[in-house]
Amino acid sequence: MYLNMKILHLNTQKGFRGGEQQLIYLAQGLRELGIDSIIAAKDELYKKANAMGFETIDSSNLKQLLGAAKQCDILHAHASKAHTLGVFLKLLTKKPLVYTRRVDYKQKKISKLKYLLTDKVVCV
Repeated sequence: MYLNMKILHLNTQKGFRGGEQQLIYLAQGLRELGIDSIIAAKDELYKKANAMGFETIDSSNLKQLLGAAKQCDILHAHASKAHTLGVFLKLLTKKPLVYTRRVDYKQKKISKLKYLLTDKVVCV
């Protein structure tokens, strides 16, 4: 159904909390549909995703991120700093960017630019 689709999930959080668990659930569900995921993460999320057999890269390695972004069909940012990273990768690769927002904090003015460069926003 979704032959050869691949998504780069971007997460820059240091710990493992609800948003990181939601990313794992999403990647598992996508896997069941035949959609591949690359998970760019740090620390616990990196370890858990890797142990579950997902392709993983360090979210602070820009060379690896750019290489992975070029391989993927969609960039999906899962946190504010990851959103910034996603915009940067989108500008370099022209890939569509999705941002999942899980908080209701007031946005800074610079965030307006990030949202203008984002193709879809998912609010949780």
